[in-house]
Amino acid sequence: HIASVAPLRSILLLKEKADEGTTGCSTASIRLTDDEVDDLTRYLDVTRAEMLFARGIILVEGDAEKFLVPLFAEALGCSLDMLGITVCSVAGTNFTPYAKFLTSLDIPFSIITDWDPMPKSKPLAVNRGIKLAVAIERARTKKIPRALAKELGEIAENKDEDDLADRFEDFGIYTNIRTLETDLYEDGFAADILYTLNEGKWSKARQAQVDAWIADHDSIDHDQMLKLIDVVGKGRFAQRLASKIEGRKPPRYIEDAIRHVVKRAEDLRANPAQWAAYESKGHCVVLAGPGSGKTKTLTVKLARLLAEDIQEPRGLACITYNNECARELETRLSALGIEAGRRAFIGTVHSFSLTQIVLPYAKAADMGLPDEFCVATR
Repeated sequence: HIASVAPLRSILLLKEKADEGTTGCSTASIRLTDDEVDDLTRYLDVTRAEMLFARGIILVEGDAEKFLVPLFAEALGCSLDMLGITVCSVAGTNFTPYAKFLTSLDIPFSIITDWDPMPKSKPLAVNRGIKLAVAIERARTKKIPRALAKELGEIAENKDEDDLADRFEDFGIYTNIRTLETDLYEDGFAADILYTLNEGKWSKARQAQVDAWIADHDSIDHDQMLKLIDVVGKGRFAQRLASKIEGRKPPRYIEDAIRHVVKRAEDLRANPAQWAAYESKGHCVVLAGPGSGKTKTLTVKLARLLAEDIQEPRGLACITYNNECARELETRLSALGIEAGRRAFIGTVHSFSLTQIVLPYAKAADMGLPDEFCVATR
């Protein structure tokens, strides 16, 4: 985890490219304000610098998108984990420091953000998108893109919102019409959203409101719907919704954002050694340096083995040398829908020996252990 605590200006990212060999990108010259440096430093620390080791990044506003985007990607036939693509929530709409950072390090990315229409003024995404596009172009060219700023400003002034949104996509910025939940509602997910709301415990008045929407989807009051979702919590609501929409394709703007990064990210098959490890059937030893994708390859292979090769009631054991590694594997496998338990043991060699060998078979092997004993952990 050295990268997560290293000074932001001291990072040199080395990347292997098919036609160029190994290239390096430095953070030393990225134009960032002090506040942006602080923001990125905190993010890298909390997330253990995950974006530095990803082949691609999808930046989203919050937990709702973070839960749903990987699910939608699977429906499109794209396993983000398999591709090395990470969904990163910025917990808001301040995408600019992340966009500048990723552009300067040549890490493929897309941004999914709400259009956020306002009743008496232009949508919030207008200025947000212009600022982002200009920042991305400046980071890419190392020059102030005055012509681009003028062009986007004129499109906004003429209120050509469709043209503006299309232009944003040239910079990897993808927007909807309103907000995530309302666009999902209008794009064929109305019943799923309402039945998820119906699982909540509401007052009589609010329950009657939900019942009326279920009876007539067109009677929906989007503002009231969003208030109810806020009560549940957007992240928690998205988790509950996810179980109902598995396998369903997303709205077009989310699909385009996913495909934008997938197209640019290096596919796992482009690395013959990783693909050979993933496809191996017998004993396999992986020798590679830090940040080369060993853990990702291992977790994806474990998921495939449980899904395709190992039938219940059989399971598998993933044995590590320390608890930190075990926790990291548990986190990554959980993201793939695999929880440590009956079919998957994840832990240290000492834990495996104790829980899977000594405790179940000590008496049968007449090892002479007392009926009750404690294991010293320190």
